[in-house]
Amino acid sequence: MTINIITKKITANYKRTSSGGQDLELQTNSNGEFLRDIPSDEIVPFTDFDVSATKLTMDERPALMRMIKLIKQERINRVVVYERDRLARNVYEYIYIVKIFHEFNVEVIFTASDAPSFSRDLFLETWYGLSAQFEGRRISTRLSDARKRNPPSMIGFKKKVIKQENGQTQRFYTPDPDKKDELINLFTEFANVECRDQIFNILMKYKALLDRKEFRLLDILRTPFLAAHYEGTDGVYHKLSNVEPIISLELFKEVQTKLDEFEHGINHGISLSYKTAIKTPICGKCQKELKFKKGQIGETGIYYCSKHKKYSISVIDIHEIIIESLKLEICKIKVESIQKITQKAITKQIQYFQKDLEENYSQLESFCIKFSQQHKPNDDSISVNKAMNKIHYFKDRLAASETQLSSLQNLKEEVNALYRFFTFMLTRLTEQEHFELADLLIAGIEVHADYVVIHYYFNDFIEEGDVRKNVPVK
Repeated sequence: MTINIITKKITANYKRTSSGGQDLELQTNSNGEFLRDIPSDEIVPFTDFDVSATKLTMDERPALMRMIKLIKQERINRVVVYERDRLARNVYEYIYIVKIFHEFNVEVIFTASDAPSFSRDLFLETWYGLSAQFEGRRISTRLSDARKRNPPSMIGFKKKVIKQENGQTQRFYTPDPDKKDELINLFTEFANVECRDQIFNILMKYKALLDRKEFRLLDILRTPFLAAHYEGTDGVYHKLSNVEPIISLELFKEVQTKLDEFEHGINHGISLSYKTAIKTPICGKCQKELKFKKGQIGETGIYYCSKHKKYSISVIDIHEIIIESLKLEICKIKVESIQKITQKAITKQIQYFQKDLEENYSQLESFCIKFSQQHKPNDDSISVNKAMNKIHYFKDRLAASETQLSSLQNLKEEVNALYRFFTFMLTRLTEQEHFELADLLIAGIEVHADYVVIHYYFNDFIEEGDVRKNVPVK
């Protein structure tokens, strides 16, 4: 009789905190949204508490290693985790983990708001891991998620913290009588606007009544917390049981419709007045930072030198110049030079370990010949064991060198893959990505009377080695 043993596949719920001062509430709540429909006996928690990924290697993160072991045993078919940085401390570790996920066909779900979905494309996942500002974004996302559910303070609410019997605390929010009516009126009036001028009038009115700037008023209008809800990663509004609403969810949704309808006009009218440049420019004459003057609603701000009046420029002009200059410089970046330098360094290491491998092999071969000539089967066991230990030592050295060589060869292939992917992505950058790249590449900006000078980092990898790019002011 044939007996079929069926092994149930499980979902891994992985969480990690970097220090004892952090708690798991945000990760638990965020992961819980995706786990609620899965039977509890099919979920296995893996928690690395007070485990810093920046200080400890993968081998020193016990829960992560247990999870990977079960994946390799084909016991886990799904991993639910808050963000990529919960899994790995650098791109090399992350690529290693991603390859395991791919090899064993593991479904991976990231539960943080705006976290890119897991991809079966190794190049794409590598790109996510390589992003220079990815860590900052992840931290920002975690804090944003926490504030959505339990903000430290919220206009129109009074917060009460209650300590429960299990030692944990829970926050409850009730309307503040001093602000409640004004907030209700703000939402009600905004839901009935018909043109952009009405919007600006309402913003100016409640800017004084609520003592908040225009951008903050728009944030308030976009905050579902006032309707006792938060917006999940799926775009659906979820009720907050610890919050007493100030407005109804229906009124909140009506306001969102108006915000979407007039979004372009609102952004154009308000953001221009506050928007600053991605880098503060300096005066080309006195070399001091330019001062920023906020524009009127609907007008851009201006950078100016208090000593040299002609040395000024608007934020829009400086951003257009940055984009224009950056697009030209990106085409001149010698990506192949960076690749060659990297490959040369790897090749040097390969040659070192290859030489070490050959030397160890030669020593092992010589010692084995010497051993066979000097010892017989009935020789004293102590001398034989001593010789055998030395043979094992050389064999271990050989194995270590072979492992290093294999890793270096894989690294060469990954560098080539990254080179192809990087070259592909540089031609497809959005405006926001251009600004992020500018923050990394541009060393400084000088404003003169009729032109702008842009200084770049990494000039060894830019054709012609020109450190200054003069762009005329339009």
